[in-house]
Amino acid sequence: MAMTDLTRAFESAGFEDVRTYIQSGNVVFDAVGTDHAGLARRIEKTLLRSLGEGVVVVPRTLAEIESVVDLDPFESVKAGTEVKRHVTFLSKEPARPARLPLFSPRKDVEIIRIRGGDVFSVSHMRDGRFGFPNAFIEREFGAPATTRNWKTVASLRATRDRVAGSSPARSG
Repeated sequence: MAMTDLTRAFESAGFEDVRTYIQSGNVVFDAVGTDHAGLARRIEKTLLRSLGEGVVVVPRTLAEIESVVDLDPFESVKAGTEVKRHVTFLSKEPARPARLPLFSPRKDVEIIRIRGGDVFSVSHMRDGRFGFPNAFIEREFGAPATTRNWKTVASLRATRDRVAGSSPARSG
């Protein structure tokens, strides 16, 4: 979906000050309240009408994104040609704790930290490809999720500085 179409879909659902971020499927917008589940359902219905297919939506406020970045669990893990850093946002907190580090069956994904519904992982190069954590994490924790590269999440935090009148009521 083109980012302009995505913006229009959010605006048609009544959201204000809608902006997409770097062709990544991230949308920053104004919303009233912080009911993540209700907000997700509203957006999912809008996108189903616009796209004709279902998509998982996992909203986070800009304050929550800021908190994730401030935590910086990757301080000792530098990105490089053999390593990628990710944050997976679960639609609900895990029902059971996990022993960390937790590795995917191919050992191409390593979960290094979990905080609430935020899962921090490192993807390792295996057979010329990086593991992508989303499907592994969804299976492991039994919840729909969306995964973002750490650099993208850190850049999203910077949108708070560029958004006039930002407040904890903002979601995205």
